[in-house]
Amino acid sequence: MSEYKAERNTLIDEIAVLKANNERLMRRNRKLEGYVRMWEKLTKWKKGKLAERCNNDLLHELSYTMNELERNMYKGRE
Repeated sequence: MSEYKAERNTLIDEIAVLKANNERLMRRNRKLEGYVRMWEKLTKWKKGKLAERCNNDLLHELSYTMNELERNMYKGRE
């Protein structure tokens, strides 16, 4: 009977660890989702400004940098 109790206690401990990890990952996911929304807004703004045929060198540098970041981000996923 004590074997069952020890196994039960081990499972309870493992569940507690899994629950804590899940909560940590959920917090991180919410944070990352915020970054994605921010990136999407910046991308939309950039496209709008470029569509205006803006000759701002800083805007074109930003556009180039963002494109490079996206290429690097998705490089390993193909």
